Amino acid sequence: SEIPHSEMSVPFSLASPPTSLHVGEVSEAMGFTQFWGNSFACDLINEPIGEPGERSSGLPVNILMTGAGDIRHILKTVARRHVDEPPLHFYVHESSAETIARHIFFLDLVANPELTIRERCELFLSLYANALVRKKDARYLSEQVGRLQAIVSGDAEDDHSLAGLSKLVDFSTLKFRDRDAVHEAIGFWRESVEFDARSLRDQRLRGYYKTRYDHRKNLLDWDYHNGIKPVAPAVHWQEYKSFGLTGVCYETRLGTYDEPNRTMASY
Repeated sequence: SEIPHSEMSVPFSLASPPTSLHVGEVSEAMGFTQFWGNSFACDLINEPIGEPGERSSGLPVNILMTGAGDIRHILKTVARRHVDEPPLHFYVHESSAETIARHIFFLDLVANPELTIRERCELFLSLYANALVRKKDARYLSEQVGRLQAIVSGDAEDDHSLAGLSKLVDFSTLKFRDRDAVHEAIGFWRESVEFDARSLRDQRLRGYYKTRYDHRKNLLDWDYHNGIKPVAPAVHWQEYKSFGLTGVCYETRLGTYDEPNRTMASY
């Protein structure tokens, strides 16, 4: 349930925004910020793609992740790591500050010993995937803003609760302006910040479906039976339809999901 701080590090870097994109349909339907990946989680040590390289015994294993969108590969790789194996250094490269901000939050969440494993799992799933979250989730996120901004700005030594996370992440590869962008993205997570997730998500759906918007239930049915069910049969049609219409993917017991997930605030 805990990550060995001395045996893993995660330096971050941020790409310059593209200058030649046509913003029309892409911005209306999907936007330019990636919050999830397009592949299954991989163990990057024991599930190599292509020919595995030689490993020097005892030396750190350096892994470059570019455009992954989330930390799924980091979590799976670390979870399958044995104690006697060499340290891991993940070099994470993303195209947006909002994505890196989410990486920092989820790394802090999974390594937080003050929460039970169940609490961590529920918070992770809700804030990772849901457009609307519980009041409890939104409050927890808001409470972490000051702490996480402190580690981005280099003031982690003043907060003992950040001692663990400060040993996991390294921002030395980020330019100061990129650090400021990540700092600003985290600041938007406060509960006092207005964010109408329902209306903005509906706007994205209208941009995505266009003239077929009124028939989106039928389109969801087609997508489920021809795309989702063959590769993820555990996902039920009713669950997928509810997610497609409301943006709520993971529900915990009888919780009410009516607060915006501010980690998804992006263009």
